[in-house]
Amino acid sequence: MTRKLLIAILIILAAAFIAVEAMIIIYGRKPYNDEADIVIILGARVYGSTPSPALSLRLEKALEYLKVNQKAVIVVSGAQGSGEHVTEASAMKRYLVERGISEGKIILEEESTNTFENIRNSLSLLGGEQKGRKLLIVSNDFHVLRAKLIAWKLGWDAGTLGSSSPPSVVVQYHLREFFGIIKSLVFDR
Repeated sequence: MTRKLLIAILIILAAAFIAVEAMIIIYGRKPYNDEADIVIILGARVYGSTPSPALSLRLEKALEYLKVNQKAVIVVSGAQGSGEHVTEASAMKRYLVERGISEGKIILEEESTNTFENIRNSLSLLGGEQKGRKLLIVSNDFHVLRAKLIAWKLGWDAGTLGSSSPPSVVVQYHLREFFGIIKSLVFDR
């Protein structure tokens, strides 16, 4: 009986893992074609004051979108981590401004240290009110499903736009994201 139970549990866990990973891949590749009023770009590692490859890919994806939709308010979100000379948000702002985005359109959220805080704090800066406003969250492909779930928990039906991820970290990030989604479903409030 114990061995059968263990095998059943392992099969259920494997099926859950495969289902979640499939959703991560589907949402990571899903296009966003609406005109968002708010674009939140989630932070990631900064080397000194230079965006990491993962963060640069997020910013480039956001720039592609912002060339088409120039009316959106932009929130760049992320605090300063160890080894970082500036906040992730200020590094992102500089990156966007250097590539033609008006400084006045960018709002900095520099207090958050995780994805839940990124989204919650960014929405707080905007008043948190959804009425009639369309929200788009930009991150790497592996990360957008969790971002969408968090926004939903906070009362927003957010669109997402996923950039590619650096090839050297794809497997690691996908594995980590499975556990990040489980943690977020259970603990983020």
